[in-house]
Amino acid sequence: MQIEIRKKLAPFSHLPGTSALIPRTPWEVQVFPALLRFHHLGTGQREEIPLAHTGPIEGFTVQQDLERGFIRFFGRAKEGYFCSYLKANEQGIELDGKKLPFVSLEPDPLPPQKERLSFGVHKAQNWDFIKARLDPCEIWPFWLLLAQQTPKAALHKVGSFSLLASCERASKVEIVYLWRQVLLGCIQGILSPRLFDEQYQGLFPNHEADKGISPLGLLHEGARQIRALFFLEQEGEISLLPHFPPECHAGRFIFVQTARGDQLSFEWSKKRIKKVVFSPAYTGERFFKLQKGISSFRIRSSLKDKGRQASSEKPFFCSGGSSLFLDRFSE
Repeated sequence: MQIEIRKKLAPFSHLPGTSALIPRTPWEVQVFPALLRFHHLGTGQREEIPLAHTGPIEGFTVQQDLERGFIRFFGRAKEGYFCSYLKANEQGIELDGKKLPFVSLEPDPLPPQKERLSFGVHKAQNWDFIKARLDPCEIWPFWLLLAQQTPKAALHKVGSFSLLASCERASKVEIVYLWRQVLLGCIQGILSPRLFDEQYQGLFPNHEADKGISPLGLLHEGARQIRALFFLEQEGEISLLPHFPPECHAGRFIFVQTARGDQLSFEWSKKRIKKVVFSPAYTGERFFKLQKGISSFRIRSSLKDKGRQASSEKPFFCSGGSSLFLDRFSE
């Protein structure tokens, strides 16, 4: 029994001037057909690079590839077709293999296996349409994956951070509505975080935010809250689907890492947990806190094993390094 997410996340936009974070760096780039405008979201440093493209540009596209960790932009100018890449490595940020002279950084290392979330949405990843639909269940998988490729930053209580604070206290039925406000006020371009609301939508008071504060913490705090809707660790208990909203009635969460090094992937449908693949890092007992109404489930050490029934009210024993398969969750 394997739980997989095959869909690759690489959102794109055809809008000139689209902003996006360069994965593994604190740099945001705003891409125009004939100009790259860079902004360091920590220090505020700004730089520009002109591009030798003569318009009008046909098929202009900016893509943030979250699987391979780069920004790609392409189109057809009067000179012909062009396709360029912005990518971070040990030397800094490179544009088509050439290091940018104004960037000096050590990119954050990527986690060996990134946590992935999916709700079975298979629409085209045109970000202009995704943001127009403003469906948190469609955007959360992108947000979670990008946050794992973004340098850590402090959490604050001013500006757009106040919108995330309201989500922290929300009930299951309120969470999607409040997250729509977060998506309106906290991001621009392709999930590029912002401290101020340049559209002045009245979502939060702009004057409270200090311009010296980095908005990168929005991505990490948002990812923490998204993760806690579907997976939570408290006092040795592993909770599955503890606060998930009813709008996310089916989905998968894979490669989830616990604080003690365990890994699990799980799947649910019709608002109920269906399958769990659990890989313990050490030998001992574990306790899974499941949804109300579930009294037992089956545990197998292999897919050929008939397994045994376990009570949802008691911990179960597992051996480190051996995977367990949990299913048949019943009342």
